[in-house]
Amino acid sequence: MKKPVLRGQLPLCTAVLLSAAVASGAGPGGTMGAAHAGVASHAVPPSEHIDQSALPLIRVARAGLHICDRLAAHPLDRDRVIDAVSYEILLTQIPEAISACRSAVEEHPDVARFEFQLGRALAAEDSNEEAAKWYKAAAERDHAAAQFNLALAYARGKGISRDQGLANVWYRRAADQGYVYAMWNLAINLDKGAGGPRDLAGAAQYLVKAYLAGHAKAQRAFEQGLTDWDVGTRREVQRVLQTAGHYDGPVNGEVDSATLRAMQRYAAAQSGSEPETTDTAETETDGITPQIAPIISQKAGLHECDRLAAHAVDTQRVTSAVPFSTLKSQAAEAISACRSAATAYPGVMRFEYQLGRSLAANEEYKEAADWYTKAAERGYTAAMFNLAIAFDEGQGVGKDQTEANRWYRKAADKGRTDAMWNLAINLDKGMGNPADPAGSAKYLLAAYRKGHERAADAFDKALSSWERATREEVQKILRDAGHYEGAIDGEIDSATQRAAQAYKDAA
Repeated sequence: MKKPVLRGQLPLCTAVLLSAAVASGAGPGGTMGAAHAGVASHAVPPSEHIDQSALPLIRVARAGLHICDRLAAHPLDRDRVIDAVSYEILLTQIPEAISACRSAVEEHPDVARFEFQLGRALAAEDSNEEAAKWYKAAAERDHAAAQFNLALAYARGKGISRDQGLANVWYRRAADQGYVYAMWNLAINLDKGAGGPRDLAGAAQYLVKAYLAGHAKAQRAFEQGLTDWDVGTRREVQRVLQTAGHYDGPVNGEVDSATLRAMQRYAAAQSGSEPETTDTAETETDGITPQIAPIISQKAGLHECDRLAAHAVDTQRVTSAVPFSTLKSQAAEAISACRSAATAYPGVMRFEYQLGRSLAANEEYKEAADWYTKAAERGYTAAMFNLAIAFDEGQGVGKDQTEANRWYRKAADKGRTDAMWNLAINLDKGMGNPADPAGSAKYLLAAYRKGHERAADAFDKALSSWERATREEVQKILRDAGHYEGAIDGEIDSATQRAAQAYKDAA
């Protein structure tokens, strides 16, 4: 019987070339690695596109491209060797992924990425105890994505005893390898003293690192004056900026415009440090994986616009994402390519969106908003969210929180979790519209149920910053869903939190 060829499997000639590259020392700077991240040669057909900038040649030659990769590769795994598999797609092929990845770890017991991918597939099946075992095996081999997922398992008691101290150990190890979400989570824990004594200097160190690495929530926290952070941490941030030579004001913990400008100068002085406000992600790293859109790909083809400007949280992207710092460095080329794409394929919204993103990277906000509007009005979720942000912040359009809420709602109703979160806040506080506690509770619980990090943190803190009326509506929703029998009093106690967790688990 003829052995089937896996779609996207490296052909023999490619494997030979990779082996030759290892033997000769060729890498990203040589002939084989000439393609820049996201700007691979058009000679590579879309179905076999591999992100060459992240391809660990030695490991590929050693372990080979396995069906486990095809079924369970994670977008935030720097060791992945092929385009990522979305969490939604993984959920439809769990048995196949588990079987393939069990085979992979048996065949290659020293390759951490297979251990991590097996853990990911098991977690998708809710086999959390075994998932944690494989995360730990990979984490102990210094696999950063596994270290982060293991930290989350300890933080939430998923498949392993809850232990915030050990969560911090693994957050730190991942953060020290450059894993930006680990930096952010560790900074929060050190600031609050979760899992150990408070370490305000450490919190400031990792908070600044997260900002410099382009973490959207870290950026937003600075824009809001770090109001949720301890004054001691804010002072330590000012000391970091002072030591770096960017701040000469008082070390008083007041994160005012002078401190923010100092932070921006510090970011500008770093390589690739100016991120995009809308490059957000969820705590559960599986929650943000974009789904490939094969129909659109077949209709429009993989275009240079995709290679230069694809966005990580765009569910319609057809190739590996381009970080905002990289996009800024190639904005002129991206704008040119995406103008050509939008002209050649006037019905393909992803090109309109990517053109808007490229223009925003070049600070051409008005035209960016025009393109976001064009794609948003035809139902493109990523464009809806970016247009909402534009109205919220007055970038390229007049500041209009009511209009921002309209677009947040549209994006939220299509499943965009950060839109759910932003809309919930605005409805709770009556920003842009009259306060709507029932609507706020609905979108807050929707974000929580989808694994949104800040929604989970808000419930951990008993929704203390939310209006009592919204908290009461949360309890009503949980009661109506059959998970809560207590008083409707707005007190988010342990009974309400357990009910919220049951509501989430039932999704």
